[in-house]
Amino acid sequence: MAFRAQDLRKTVRRDKEGDGLRRLYPRLLRDDAIRPKVGIGIRFFETKLGLLRRELDSDALIQLFGDPKVARCLVGCLARWYRYRTRSFADIVGDERAAALAARGLATPRDLRALAYARANEAGGFVGPADRARFLDSLAPELDLVEAEQLLWLDAPDQAVLVRVGPVPTADEVLALFNLRTLETLLRVARVARLALRGDRGLVEAVCARHGVRATVAGRLVTLHGKQDTLGSWTRHGARLARAALTLLAAGALGAGEADVQVGNEAFRVELDDRVLADALPPRGWSAPTATWEAAEGFVAGLVAERRAGRLAGWRLRRWPDPLATERGALWPEFAIARGSIQIGLLPLPAAQVRAEGTALAALAERVPVIVLVKGALREAPAGLTVLRLDGRDAAAGLADYLERTFPAGATDTAPAWLLALADAARAAGSLAESDLARRLDCAEELVAGRLAGLAGLDTDVVYLDGFGLCSDVFLARTQALLEEETARNGGRLDLGTLGRKLRALTGRNEGLHALIAHLSGDLQRAA
Repeated sequence: MAFRAQDLRKTVRRDKEGDGLRRLYPRLLRDDAIRPKVGIGIRFFETKLGLLRRELDSDALIQLFGDPKVARCLVGCLARWYRYRTRSFADIVGDERAAALAARGLATPRDLRALAYARANEAGGFVGPADRARFLDSLAPELDLVEAEQLLWLDAPDQAVLVRVGPVPTADEVLALFNLRTLETLLRVARVARLALRGDRGLVEAVCARHGVRATVAGRLVTLHGKQDTLGSWTRHGARLARAALTLLAAGALGAGEADVQVGNEAFRVELDDRVLADALPPRGWSAPTATWEAAEGFVAGLVAERRAGRLAGWRLRRWPDPLATERGALWPEFAIARGSIQIGLLPLPAAQVRAEGTALAALAERVPVIVLVKGALREAPAGLTVLRLDGRDAAAGLADYLERTFPAGATDTAPAWLLALADAARAAGSLAESDLARRLDCAEELVAGRLAGLAGLDTDVVYLDGFGLCSDVFLARTQALLEEETARNGGRLDLGTLGRKLRALTGRNEGLHALIAHLSGDLQRAA
Protein backbone atom coordinates (compact mmCIF):
# COMPACT_ATOMS: atom_id res chain seq x y z
CA MET A 1 0.00 0.00 0.00
CA ALA A 2 1.37 3.39 -1.00
CA PHE A 3 1.93 6.16 1.55
CA ARG A 4 -0.22 9.21 1.98
CA ALA A 5 1.23 11.92 -0.26
CA GLN A 6 1.26 14.29 2.74
CA ASP A 7 3.59 11.91 4.61
CA LEU A 8 6.32 11.83 1.95
CA ARG A 9 9.74 13.11 2.95
CA LYS A 10 10.52 15.68 0.30
CA THR A 11 12.35 18.85 -0.56
CA VAL A 12 10.50 21.53 -2.52
CA ARG A 13 12.25 24.26 -4.51
CA ARG A 14 10.95 27.14 -6.54
CA ASP A 15 10.67 27.02 -10.31
CA LYS A 16 13.76 28.15 -12.20
CA GLU A 17 12.53 27.45 -15.74
CA GLY A 18 9.40 29.57 -15.77
CA ASP A 19 6.83 26.79 -16.32
CA GLY A 20 5.00 27.60 -13.08
CA LEU A 21 5.53 24.31 -11.24
CA ARG A 22 7.74 24.05 -8.19
CA ARG A 23 10.18 21.13 -8.10
CA LEU A 24 9.62 18.26 -5.67
CA TYR A 25 12.55 16.02 -4.76
CA PRO A 26 11.66 12.80 -2.92
CA ARG A 27 14.03 12.00 -0.08
CA LEU A 28 14.73 8.31 -0.36
CA LEU A 29 16.44 6.40 2.44
CA ARG A 30 19.93 6.00 0.98
CA ASP A 31 22.04 6.79 4.05
CA ASP A 32 23.58 3.74 5.76
CA ALA A 33 23.10 5.52 9.10
CA ILE A 34 19.37 4.76 8.97
CA ARG A 35 19.90 1.00 8.73
CA PRO A 36 20.70 0.41 12.45
CA LYS A 37 17.64 2.44 13.43
CA VAL A 38 15.45 0.32 11.18
CA GLY A 39 16.95 -2.76 12.83
CA ILE A 40 15.99 -1.35 16.24
CA GLY A 41 12.48 -0.72 14.92
CA ILE A 42 12.20 -4.35 13.80
CA ARG A 43 13.38 -5.54 17.22
CA PHE A 44 10.83 -3.20 18.82
CA PHE A 45 8.02 -4.96 16.95
CA GLU A 46 9.48 -8.40 17.62
CA THR A 47 9.51 -7.84 21.37
CA LYS A 48 5.93 -6.50 21.26
CA LEU A 49 4.44 -9.56 19.53
CA GLY A 50 1.40 -10.84 21.38
CA LEU A 51 0.87 -7.47 23.06
CA LEU A 52 -2.54 -5.80 23.04
CA ARG A 53 -2.84 -2.83 20.74
CA ARG A 54 -3.66 -0.55 23.67
CA GLU A 55 -0.32 -1.46 25.27
CA LEU A 56 1.88 -0.30 22.38
CA ASP A 57 3.65 3.04 22.63
CA SER A 58 2.95 4.77 19.34
CA ASP A 59 5.45 7.55 20.09
CA ALA A 60 8.44 5.24 20.56
CA LEU A 61 9.28 4.96 16.85
CA ILE A 62 8.77 8.68 16.30
CA GLN A 63 11.39 9.29 18.98
CA LEU A 64 13.66 6.68 17.40
CA PHE A 65 13.62 8.15 13.90
CA GLY A 66 13.20 11.78 14.95
CA ASP A 67 10.80 12.49 12.09
CA PRO A 68 7.05 11.74 12.35
CA LYS A 69 6.73 11.34 8.57
CA VAL A 70 9.56 8.80 8.37
CA ALA A 71 8.14 6.93 11.35
CA ARG A 72 4.64 6.74 9.85
CA CYS A 73 5.93 5.56 6.48
CA LEU A 74 8.26 2.95 8.02
CA VAL A 75 5.45 1.66 10.23
CA GLY A 76 3.38 1.40 7.05
CA CYS A 77 6.14 -0.71 5.49
CA LEU A 78 6.47 -2.89 8.59
CA ALA A 79 2.72 -3.52 8.43
CA ARG A 80 3.49 -5.96 5.62
CA TRP A 81 4.97 -8.24 8.30
CA TYR A 82 3.35 -7.03 11.56
CA ARG A 83 -0.42 -6.90 11.85
CA TYR A 84 -3.08 -6.74 14.52
CA ARG A 85 -5.27 -9.80 14.88
CA THR A 86 -8.63 -9.99 16.65
CA ARG A 87 -8.73 -12.89 19.09
CA SER A 88 -11.47 -15.51 19.09
CA PHE A 89 -13.44 -16.89 22.02
CA ALA A 90 -11.31 -20.06 21.86
CA ASP A 91 -8.19 -17.98 22.45
CA ILE A 92 -9.62 -16.81 25.80
CA VAL A 93 -11.72 -19.67 27.18
CA GLY A 94 -10.41 -22.67 25.23
CA ASP A 95 -11.90 -24.77 22.44
CA GLU A 96 -14.34 -26.75 24.59
CA ARG A 97 -16.12 -23.80 26.19
CA ALA A 98 -15.99 -21.82 22.93
CA ALA A 99 -17.76 -24.72 21.19
CA ALA A 100 -20.40 -24.78 23.95
CA LEU A 101 -20.99 -21.06 23.48
CA ALA A 102 -21.19 -21.44 19.69
CA ALA A 103 -23.79 -24.20 20.11
CA ARG A 104 -25.96 -21.63 21.88
CA GLY A 105 -25.46 -19.11 19.06
CA LEU A 106 -22.75 -17.15 20.91
CA ALA A 107 -19.82 -17.40 18.50
CA THR A 108 -18.72 -13.74 18.38
CA PRO A 109 -18.67 -10.68 20.69
CA ARG A 110 -21.57 -9.30 18.65
CA ASP A 111 -23.67 -12.36 19.55
CA LEU A 112 -22.79 -11.95 23.24
CA ARG A 113 -23.64 -8.24 23.18
CA ALA A 114 -26.99 -9.02 21.54
CA LEU A 115 -27.74 -11.45 24.38
CA ALA A 116 -26.70 -8.84 26.96
CA TYR A 117 -28.97 -6.20 25.39
CA ALA A 118 -31.89 -8.64 25.23
CA ARG A 119 -31.47 -9.57 28.91
CA ALA A 120 -31.17 -5.90 29.86
CA ASN A 121 -34.38 -5.11 27.97
CA GLU A 122 -36.14 -7.88 29.87
CA ALA A 123 -35.06 -6.16 33.09
CA GLY A 124 -36.43 -2.79 32.07
CA GLY A 125 -33.80 -1.66 29.59
CA PHE A 126 -31.11 -0.59 32.05
CA VAL A 127 -28.58 -2.30 34.33
CA GLY A 128 -27.24 -0.02 37.04
CA PRO A 129 -23.66 -0.03 38.34
CA ALA A 130 -24.68 -1.86 41.50
CA ASP A 131 -26.22 -4.71 39.45
CA ARG A 132 -23.56 -4.91 36.73
CA ALA A 133 -21.42 -7.63 38.34
CA ARG A 134 -24.43 -9.87 39.06
CA PHE A 135 -25.80 -9.29 35.56
CA LEU A 136 -22.55 -10.24 33.79
CA ASP A 137 -21.91 -13.21 36.05
CA SER A 138 -25.30 -14.69 35.08
CA LEU A 139 -25.08 -13.81 31.38
CA ALA A 140 -23.81 -17.24 30.26
CA PRO A 141 -23.20 -20.27 32.51
CA GLU A 142 -19.96 -21.04 30.65
CA LEU A 143 -18.42 -17.69 31.65
CA ASP A 144 -17.47 -16.07 34.92
CA LEU A 145 -17.69 -12.34 35.54
CA VAL A 146 -14.20 -11.47 34.28
CA GLU A 147 -14.51 -13.61 31.14
CA ALA A 148 -17.92 -12.19 30.26
CA GLU A 149 -16.59 -8.64 30.58
CA GLN A 150 -13.60 -9.51 28.39
CA LEU A 151 -15.50 -11.38 25.68
CA LEU A 152 -18.16 -8.68 25.30
CA TRP A 153 -15.61 -6.29 23.79
CA LEU A 154 -13.07 -8.75 22.38
CA ASP A 155 -13.52 -7.34 18.87
CA ALA A 156 -12.69 -3.76 19.94
CA PRO A 157 -9.62 -2.38 18.09
CA ASP A 158 -7.62 -1.96 21.31
CA GLN A 159 -8.11 -5.67 22.14
CA ALA A 160 -6.34 -6.94 19.01
CA VAL A 161 -2.90 -8.52 19.45
CA LEU A 162 0.22 -7.93 17.38
CA VAL A 163 1.33 -10.90 15.24
CA ARG A 164 3.97 -11.39 12.56
CA VAL A 165 3.23 -12.81 9.11
CA GLY A 166 6.19 -14.52 7.45
CA PRO A 167 9.87 -14.47 8.42
CA VAL A 168 11.50 -11.71 10.45
CA PRO A 169 12.20 -8.84 8.00
CA THR A 170 15.66 -7.44 7.50
CA ALA A 171 16.51 -3.75 7.54
CA ASP A 172 17.45 -3.93 3.84
CA GLU A 173 14.03 -5.37 2.96
CA VAL A 174 12.24 -2.61 4.84
CA LEU A 175 14.34 0.09 3.19
CA ALA A 176 13.79 -1.42 -0.26
CA LEU A 177 10.03 -1.41 0.33
CA PHE A 178 10.15 2.17 1.68
CA ASN A 179 11.91 3.48 -1.44
CA LEU A 180 9.67 1.55 -3.83
CA ARG A 181 6.54 2.82 -2.08
CA THR A 182 7.87 6.37 -2.22
CA LEU A 183 8.06 6.14 -6.01
CA GLU A 184 4.68 4.42 -6.14
CA THR A 185 3.12 7.19 -4.05
CA LEU A 186 4.35 9.87 -6.46
CA LEU A 187 3.03 7.97 -9.48
CA ARG A 188 -0.35 7.46 -7.82
CA VAL A 189 -0.88 11.23 -7.67
CA ALA A 190 0.60 11.93 -11.11
CA ARG A 191 -1.42 14.03 -13.51
CA VAL A 192 1.00 13.01 -16.26
CA ALA A 193 4.21 11.00 -16.29
CA ARG A 194 6.64 11.47 -19.18
CA LEU A 195 9.11 8.58 -19.43
CA ALA A 196 11.70 7.52 -21.97
CA LEU A 197 10.80 4.61 -24.25
CA ARG A 198 13.59 2.05 -23.92
CA GLY A 199 11.88 -1.15 -24.96
CA ASP A 200 9.11 -2.48 -27.15
CA ARG A 201 6.44 0.09 -27.89
CA GLY A 202 3.86 -2.65 -28.34
CA LEU A 203 4.52 -3.94 -24.81
CA VAL A 204 4.10 -0.46 -23.32
CA GLU A 205 0.81 0.10 -25.13
CA ALA A 206 -0.50 -3.37 -24.20
CA VAL A 207 0.32 -2.99 -20.48
CA CYS A 208 -1.22 0.49 -20.32
CA ALA A 209 -4.34 -0.64 -22.17
CA ARG A 210 -4.78 -3.59 -19.80
CA HIS A 211 -4.59 -1.28 -16.80
CA GLY A 212 -6.92 1.29 -18.35
CA VAL A 213 -4.21 3.96 -18.58
CA ARG A 214 -4.13 6.30 -21.55
CA ALA A 215 -0.65 6.40 -23.08
CA THR A 216 0.61 8.54 -25.95
CA VAL A 217 3.91 7.92 -27.72
CA ALA A 218 5.87 10.64 -29.49
CA GLY A 219 9.19 9.41 -30.80
CA ARG A 220 11.05 7.96 -27.82
CA LEU A 221 8.85 9.63 -25.20
CA VAL A 222 5.86 7.93 -23.56
CA THR A 223 3.30 10.05 -21.70
CA LEU A 224 1.03 8.33 -19.20
CA HIS A 225 -2.09 10.32 -18.38
CA GLY A 226 -3.72 10.30 -14.94
CA LYS A 227 -7.42 10.77 -14.36
CA GLN A 228 -9.40 12.50 -11.60
CA ASP A 229 -12.42 10.82 -10.07
CA THR A 230 -15.69 12.62 -9.35
CA LEU A 231 -14.32 13.85 -6.02
CA GLY A 232 -11.26 15.39 -7.64
CA SER A 233 -8.80 12.74 -6.41
CA TRP A 234 -6.05 11.37 -8.64
CA THR A 235 -5.22 8.33 -6.50
CA ARG A 236 -8.07 5.98 -7.49
CA HIS A 237 -7.01 5.81 -11.14
CA GLY A 238 -3.45 6.56 -10.05
CA ALA A 239 -3.14 3.07 -8.54
CA ARG A 240 -3.48 1.66 -12.07
CA LEU A 241 -1.06 4.20 -13.54
CA ALA A 242 1.52 3.46 -10.83
CA ARG A 243 1.32 -0.31 -11.33
CA ALA A 244 1.60 -0.01 -15.11
CA ALA A 245 4.53 2.41 -14.88
CA LEU A 246 6.40 0.43 -12.21
CA THR A 247 6.11 -2.91 -14.00
CA LEU A 248 7.33 -1.31 -17.25
CA LEU A 249 10.18 0.46 -15.46
CA ALA A 250 11.21 -2.78 -13.74
CA ALA A 251 11.09 -4.61 -17.09
CA GLY A 252 13.31 -1.98 -18.74
CA ALA A 253 10.63 -0.94 -21.23
CA LEU A 254 10.52 2.58 -19.79
CA GLY A 255 13.31 4.77 -18.42
CA ALA A 256 14.02 8.10 -16.79
CA GLY A 257 11.73 11.07 -17.17
CA GLU A 258 9.54 13.35 -15.09
CA ALA A 259 6.05 13.52 -13.61
CA ASP A 260 3.65 16.31 -12.72
CA VAL A 261 2.07 15.31 -9.41
CA GLN A 262 -0.75 16.72 -7.31
CA VAL A 263 -0.04 16.94 -3.57
CA GLY A 264 -2.90 18.57 -1.74
CA ASN A 265 -3.94 21.71 -3.58
CA GLU A 266 -0.63 22.24 -5.38
CA ALA A 267 0.98 20.65 -8.42
CA PHE A 268 4.71 19.86 -8.49
CA ARG A 269 7.16 18.53 -11.03
CA VAL A 270 9.26 15.53 -10.03
CA GLU A 271 12.46 14.59 -11.84
CA LEU A 272 12.61 10.81 -12.17
CA ASP A 273 16.22 10.59 -13.29
CA ASP A 274 18.36 7.46 -13.45
CA ARG A 275 19.65 7.91 -9.90
CA VAL A 276 16.17 8.19 -8.39
CA LEU A 277 14.98 5.14 -10.31
CA ALA A 278 18.07 3.12 -9.38
CA ASP A 279 17.54 3.88 -5.68
CA ALA A 280 13.77 3.37 -5.70
CA LEU A 281 13.51 0.24 -7.84
CA PRO A 282 14.93 -3.15 -6.76
CA PRO A 283 17.59 -4.57 -9.11
CA ARG A 284 15.15 -7.03 -10.74
CA GLY A 285 11.42 -7.15 -11.25
CA TRP A 286 8.86 -9.71 -12.41
CA SER A 287 5.27 -9.32 -13.57
CA ALA A 288 2.95 -11.37 -15.76
CA PRO A 289 4.07 -11.18 -19.44
CA THR A 290 1.48 -10.54 -22.14
CA ALA A 291 1.71 -14.18 -23.26
CA THR A 292 0.13 -15.31 -19.97
CA TRP A 293 -2.78 -12.88 -19.75
CA GLU A 294 -5.37 -14.95 -21.60
CA ALA A 295 -4.49 -18.11 -19.67
CA ALA A 296 -4.66 -16.14 -16.41
CA GLU A 297 -8.27 -15.14 -17.11
CA GLY A 298 -9.10 -18.77 -17.83
CA PHE A 299 -7.44 -19.72 -14.55
CA VAL A 300 -9.67 -17.28 -12.65
CA ALA A 301 -12.75 -18.76 -14.32
CA GLY A 302 -11.56 -22.17 -13.14
CA LEU A 303 -11.21 -20.90 -9.56
CA VAL A 304 -14.79 -19.60 -9.70
CA ALA A 305 -15.93 -23.08 -10.80
CA GLU A 306 -13.99 -24.66 -7.91
CA ARG A 307 -15.69 -22.33 -5.45
CA ARG A 308 -19.11 -23.21 -6.85
CA ALA A 309 -18.19 -26.85 -6.32
CA GLY A 310 -17.70 -26.13 -2.61
CA ARG A 311 -13.91 -25.78 -2.50
CA LEU A 312 -11.72 -22.81 -1.46
CA ALA A 313 -14.04 -21.98 1.44
CA GLY A 314 -12.79 -18.89 3.24
CA TRP A 315 -10.27 -17.98 0.53
CA ARG A 316 -10.53 -14.63 -1.27
CA LEU A 317 -8.96 -13.75 -4.63
CA ARG A 318 -7.76 -10.23 -5.32
CA ARG A 319 -6.47 -8.84 -8.62
CA TRP A 320 -3.33 -6.67 -8.81
CA PRO A 321 -2.25 -6.73 -5.14
CA ASP A 322 0.63 -4.71 -3.70
CA PRO A 323 4.12 -5.60 -4.93
CA LEU A 324 6.28 -8.01 -2.93
CA ALA A 325 9.67 -6.36 -2.63
CA THR A 326 13.04 -7.20 -1.11
CA GLU A 327 16.49 -5.75 -1.70
CA ARG A 328 17.06 -8.53 -4.27
CA GLY A 329 14.05 -7.83 -6.45
CA ALA A 330 10.32 -7.22 -6.61
CA LEU A 331 7.29 -9.16 -7.81
CA TRP A 332 4.06 -7.67 -9.08
CA PRO A 333 1.68 -10.64 -8.69
CA GLU A 334 -1.31 -10.78 -10.98
CA PHE A 335 -3.48 -12.05 -8.13
CA ALA A 336 -3.30 -12.69 -4.39
CA ILE A 337 -5.24 -15.42 -2.64
CA ALA A 338 -5.86 -14.90 1.06
CA ARG A 339 -7.48 -16.48 4.09
CA GLY A 340 -7.15 -14.85 7.49
CA SER A 341 -3.53 -13.78 7.96
CA ILE A 342 -2.35 -15.98 5.05
CA GLN A 343 -1.82 -14.12 1.78
CA ILE A 344 0.00 -15.59 -1.22
CA GLY A 345 0.86 -13.84 -4.47
CA LEU A 346 0.11 -15.66 -7.74
CA LEU A 347 2.53 -14.81 -10.55
CA PRO A 348 1.91 -16.24 -14.06
CA LEU A 349 5.11 -16.84 -16.08
CA PRO A 350 6.00 -18.81 -19.21
CA ALA A 351 7.88 -22.07 -18.66
CA ALA A 352 10.93 -20.79 -20.57
CA GLN A 353 11.28 -17.80 -18.23
CA VAL A 354 10.97 -20.00 -15.13
CA ARG A 355 13.71 -22.27 -16.47
CA ALA A 356 15.99 -19.31 -17.20
CA GLU A 357 15.34 -17.32 -14.01
CA GLY A 358 14.34 -20.05 -11.56
CA THR A 359 17.33 -19.57 -9.25
CA ALA A 360 16.65 -15.85 -8.76
CA LEU A 361 12.92 -16.48 -8.29
CA ALA A 362 13.61 -19.22 -5.72
CA ALA A 363 15.88 -16.88 -3.74
CA LEU A 364 13.10 -14.28 -3.69
CA ALA A 365 10.48 -16.90 -2.73
CA GLU A 366 12.46 -17.59 0.46
CA ARG A 367 11.46 -14.12 1.68
CA VAL A 368 8.03 -13.45 0.14
CA PRO A 369 4.94 -15.68 -0.19
CA VAL A 370 4.49 -16.43 -3.89
CA ILE A 371 3.32 -19.23 -6.15
CA VAL A 372 4.48 -19.20 -9.76
CA LEU A 373 1.77 -20.29 -12.21
CA VAL A 374 3.55 -21.76 -15.24
CA LYS A 375 2.22 -21.65 -18.76
CA GLY A 376 3.60 -24.50 -20.79
CA ALA A 377 5.54 -27.64 -19.95
CA LEU A 378 8.12 -27.54 -17.17
CA ARG A 379 9.91 -30.82 -16.50
CA GLU A 380 11.34 -29.87 -13.13
CA ALA A 381 10.51 -26.99 -10.80
CA PRO A 382 13.46 -25.04 -9.38
CA ALA A 383 14.30 -26.09 -5.83
CA GLY A 384 12.63 -23.88 -3.22
CA LEU A 385 10.05 -22.43 -5.63
CA THR A 386 6.38 -23.42 -5.49
CA VAL A 387 5.24 -23.97 -9.08
CA LEU A 388 1.73 -24.90 -10.27
CA ARG A 389 0.13 -25.08 -13.70
CA LEU A 390 -1.52 -21.99 -15.20
CA ASP A 391 -3.10 -23.63 -18.24
CA GLY A 392 -4.95 -26.91 -18.63
CA ARG A 393 -8.35 -28.16 -17.48
CA ASP A 394 -7.24 -29.02 -13.96
CA ALA A 395 -5.00 -25.98 -13.31
CA ALA A 396 -7.41 -24.29 -10.89
CA ALA A 397 -8.09 -27.61 -9.17
CA GLY A 398 -4.32 -27.96 -8.70
CA LEU A 399 -4.22 -24.71 -6.72
CA ALA A 400 -7.21 -25.81 -4.63
CA ASP A 401 -5.47 -29.13 -3.92
CA TYR A 402 -2.28 -27.32 -2.89
CA LEU A 403 -4.13 -24.96 -0.52
CA GLU A 404 -6.12 -27.77 1.09
CA ARG A 405 -2.96 -29.82 1.55
CA THR A 406 -0.75 -26.98 2.81
CA PHE A 407 -3.29 -24.96 4.80
CA PRO A 408 -5.96 -27.40 6.06
CA ALA A 409 -9.04 -25.76 7.54
CA GLY A 410 -8.21 -26.78 11.12
CA ALA A 411 -4.49 -25.98 10.99
CA THR A 412 -4.80 -22.64 12.75
CA ASP A 413 -6.65 -24.29 15.64
CA THR A 414 -3.56 -26.22 16.73
CA ALA A 415 -1.27 -23.18 16.79
CA PRO A 416 -3.17 -19.94 17.51
CA ALA A 417 -1.58 -16.82 16.06
CA TRP A 418 -1.43 -15.16 19.50
CA LEU A 419 0.52 -18.11 20.92
CA LEU A 420 3.00 -18.07 18.02
CA ALA A 421 3.32 -14.29 18.46
CA LEU A 422 4.20 -14.70 22.14
CA ALA A 423 6.80 -17.32 21.23
CA ASP A 424 8.31 -14.96 18.66
CA ALA A 425 8.41 -12.13 21.20
CA ALA A 426 10.14 -14.34 23.78
CA ARG A 427 12.61 -15.48 21.14
CA ALA A 428 13.43 -11.87 20.24
CA ALA A 429 13.72 -10.63 23.83
CA GLY A 430 15.25 -13.79 25.27
CA SER A 431 12.61 -14.01 28.00
CA LEU A 432 9.24 -12.58 29.02
CA ALA A 433 8.45 -12.29 32.72
CA GLU A 434 5.31 -13.88 34.19
CA SER A 435 3.89 -10.42 34.93
CA ASP A 436 4.51 -9.34 31.33
CA LEU A 437 2.79 -12.48 30.05
CA ALA A 438 -0.24 -11.76 32.25
CA ARG A 439 -0.42 -8.26 30.78
CA ARG A 440 -0.16 -9.53 27.20
CA LEU A 441 -2.71 -12.28 27.80
CA ASP A 442 -4.96 -9.87 29.73
CA CYS A 443 -5.39 -12.34 32.60
CA ALA A 444 -4.25 -12.93 36.18
CA GLU A 445 -0.75 -14.32 36.71
CA GLU A 446 -2.07 -17.56 38.19
CA LEU A 447 -3.90 -18.26 34.88
CA VAL A 448 -0.81 -17.82 32.67
CA ALA A 449 0.34 -21.45 32.91
CA GLY A 450 -3.04 -22.73 31.76
CA ARG A 451 -3.24 -20.30 28.88
CA LEU A 452 0.20 -21.37 27.64
CA ALA A 453 -0.46 -25.11 27.93
CA GLY A 454 -0.67 -25.27 24.12
CA LEU A 455 3.10 -24.74 23.91
CA ALA A 456 3.60 -28.37 24.92
CA GLY A 457 2.21 -29.52 21.57
CA LEU A 458 4.37 -27.24 19.44
CA ASP A 459 7.78 -27.96 18.01
CA THR A 460 9.39 -24.76 19.24
CA ASP A 461 12.58 -23.53 20.86
CA VAL A 462 10.59 -21.50 23.42
CA VAL A 463 9.55 -22.95 26.80
CA TYR A 464 7.50 -21.78 29.77
CA LEU A 465 9.00 -22.00 33.28
CA ASP A 466 6.30 -21.77 35.93
CA GLY A 467 7.03 -18.80 38.18
CA PHE A 468 9.61 -17.26 35.83
CA GLY A 469 7.99 -16.83 32.42
CA LEU A 470 8.58 -17.63 28.79
CA CYS A 471 12.14 -18.01 27.47
CA SER A 472 14.06 -19.32 24.49
CA ASP A 473 16.48 -22.24 24.47
CA VAL A 474 19.26 -19.81 23.51
CA PHE A 475 18.50 -17.74 26.63
CA LEU A 476 18.48 -20.86 28.82
CA ALA A 477 21.83 -21.94 27.38
CA ARG A 478 23.33 -18.52 28.20
CA THR A 479 22.00 -18.56 31.75
CA GLN A 480 23.17 -22.16 32.27
CA ALA A 481 26.67 -21.20 31.10
CA LEU A 482 26.58 -18.24 33.50
CA LEU A 483 25.64 -20.50 36.41
CA GLU A 484 28.40 -22.97 35.59
CA GLU A 485 30.92 -20.14 35.25
CA GLU A 486 30.00 -18.72 38.66
CA THR A 487 30.09 -22.15 40.27
CA ALA A 488 33.56 -22.88 38.87
CA ARG A 489 34.84 -19.45 39.89
CA ASN A 490 33.73 -20.04 43.50
CA GLY A 491 35.31 -23.47 43.80
CA GLY A 492 32.07 -25.43 43.35
CA ARG A 493 29.93 -23.18 45.53
CA LEU A 494 27.10 -21.02 44.20
CA ASP A 495 26.94 -17.36 45.31
CA LEU A 496 23.25 -16.61 44.78
CA GLY A 497 23.73 -12.86 45.29
CA THR A 498 26.33 -12.53 42.54
CA LEU A 499 24.46 -14.90 40.24
CA GLY A 500 21.22 -12.98 40.78
CA ARG A 501 22.84 -9.67 39.83
CA LYS A 502 24.27 -11.14 36.63
CA LEU A 503 20.98 -12.81 35.71
CA ARG A 504 19.12 -9.51 36.17
CA ALA A 505 21.41 -8.00 33.54
CA LEU A 506 20.00 -10.61 31.12
CA THR A 507 16.38 -10.76 32.23
CA GLY A 508 15.66 -7.19 33.27
CA ARG A 509 12.97 -6.81 35.90
CA ASN A 510 11.65 -10.26 36.72
CA GLU A 511 10.37 -11.31 40.15
CA GLY A 512 10.77 -14.99 39.28
CA LEU A 513 14.57 -15.32 39.26
CA HIS A 514 14.33 -17.92 42.02
CA ALA A 515 12.29 -20.13 39.67
CA LEU A 516 14.88 -19.73 36.92
CA ILE A 517 17.76 -20.57 39.28
CA ALA A 518 15.85 -23.61 40.56
CA HIS A 519 15.36 -24.81 36.98
CA LEU A 520 19.01 -24.27 36.08
CA SER A 521 20.17 -26.19 39.13
CA GLY A 522 17.84 -29.08 38.28
CA ASP A 523 15.31 -28.57 41.07
CA LEU A 524 12.50 -27.33 38.80
CA GLN A 525 11.30 -28.86 35.55
CA ARG A 526 9.67 -27.19 32.58
CA ALA A 527 5.95 -26.63 33.07
CA ALA A 528 5.20 -26.72 29.35
